[in-house]
Amino acid sequence: MQVRRAVLEDVPWLLTQLRAFADQYPTRRAIWPTDQEAELLVGTLIRTQFVAIAEEDGQPIGLIAGVCQPHALNQSLTIATELAWWVIGPKRGSRAGLMLLDAFDRWANDSQAHLVNMTLEVGSPVSDRCLTRRGYALAERQYLREGVA
Repeated sequence: MQVRRAVLEDVPWLLTQLRAFADQYPTRRAIWPTDQEAELLVGTLIRTQFVAIAEEDGQPIGLIAGVCQPHALNQSLTIATELAWWVIGPKRGSRAGLMLLDAFDRWANDSQAHLVNMTLEVGSPVSDRCLTRRGYALAERQYLREGVA
């Protein structure tokens, strides 16, 4: 098993997996954009931010994606924020998830991020302990409500 940076040729596989990831959100509204918007977004993330893929026997089995940018409240701080962390069902519980997290943490360090933000969705197979052992601290719990628009 290995983790590598995504390339533009990975976009079709990434789109199918990110759509499955987005389908896990507890909302009637699709958080995933149109196919055209999604392709542009993923290509931009690959070129300018961070997308990595875990592979086993040459086949993709997971991904992690994130951005590093100034913090919304303090522009003098940069924050690396995980956008999606996903391992295909049959490979959950393997080393893939941790290897992807390791790659994300290395990228955040290489990007000299002051803060690193990870989100665990409800029902995530990743435990809080997995993150706290790596130096993460619970900072807040996030809730999602559908607006009127």
